Amino acid sequence: IIKAGTLNGCSSLKSISIPFFGESTLNPQPFNFIISRVPSSLEEIIVEDVCTLIPNNAFDGCENVKKVVIGKGVMNIGKNAFLGLKNIEEIVYMGSSKDFEKINVDETNNVYLEKITFSN
Repeated sequence: IIKAGTLNGCSSLKSISIPFFGESTLNPQPFNFIISRVPSSLEEIIVEDVCTLIPNNAFDGCENVKKVVIGKGVMNIGKNAFLGLKNIEEIVYMGSSKDFEKINVDETNNVYLEKITFSN
């Protein structure tokens, strides 16, 4: 369990790898749930393979993040999931384009998915 604000004060954080969004896999929340004020130093978020859901508004408050890596376990991407990524340069999916087609992706994310690349 990750409690709200767990990583507050991590002002030098450049990259973080997360197994799920929110408090637990049963209570998905946007990324800023665990960091109520996302540090401006944060440039990369890695969503691990064990994560199955990127929830609605997942990256809200992540304006300076340049790269997001999405693990192969993700099966659903919620509404406006990437909306907070104002400076995103790269979204990498750790599978193939064929694998990605199996993911349930809300259409509000289409403009961001133009930046996606595949590892396989």
